[in-house]
Amino acid sequence: MHIFDFLQDDEFNQLREQMNAPLLETTNAFVNVAGLTQQEWVALRNGGLEIDSKLIKQGKDGTLSYKDVRVTLNIRDINANTSRELSLPKIHIGYCKTLDEMQRNARFERYIVSMEKHMNRQINVVKDNQTVNSDEHELDVCRNCLGLLSWKRYHGGMTLAAKNQIVAEFSLVEFFEKYPQTLKLEEYEQLHTEQSQPSNVYHKNWAEISLKVRERMNWQCEECDGDFRHNKRQLHVHHVNGLKYDNSSKNLRALCHDCHAKQPYHGHMLAKS
Repeated sequence: MHIFDFLQDDEFNQLREQMNAPLLETTNAFVNVAGLTQQEWVALRNGGLEIDSKLIKQGKDGTLSYKDVRVTLNIRDINANTSRELSLPKIHIGYCKTLDEMQRNARFERYIVSMEKHMNRQINVVKDNQTVNSDEHELDVCRNCLGLLSWKRYHGGMTLAAKNQIVAEFSLVEFFEKYPQTLKLEEYEQLHTEQSQPSNVYHKNWAEISLKVRERMNWQCEECDGDFRHNKRQLHVHHVNGLKYDNSSKNLRALCHDCHAKQPYHGHMLAKS
């Protein structure tokens, strides 16, 4: 049995264009988020990433960032000392005096960077230049960082009991709610793994969404101010960040065909003009 291919039918394609119904693209390709590669993204969300310390930046608010994401730092490899109980490292949320001292003493490369929202970290115990144990431990937040950021009004003059309570109740989930992980939050409200990244396809109600955007702009191009009330087919709706499933108002612009074709990665439209 022969199955008719509508995509090869000129009349069908002409009708589809009149209805402003673009073809769906089903791809699960990794979307480069905040400048991270897929390998970096996976590592940051699954145990941490070893990087050049020069790539870690201190924000105006005192927090730490790698490329365009906020991160935490912790030491992964610690030396065993049989004379006393194992001393676990701390999780750093800001560029505190401890990190400053470590960097001045050329010890900063010991840290790994992470985006994980829990306090558990993989810690390697090293003895005689060999890893003798590798296990997951729940770490405490750095107290110097708490003071730097005045987290929950943490300061040096507090009682030890009050300090201990803030440390015990500290949550990275709460921390990243106050200091969002993506510095470009207006572009990306949520980061995705390769598995959770939505397919980059138009919403099933895209025709209705597109119509509302163009009506809201009174059928006027937001780029050239052209009036398309009498030529509505030539006014499109453009996804600024290239994510077809992101129909937030800040991501949609009403653009005429010519202005739409001039947007990044839209060169294919020039051949159709």
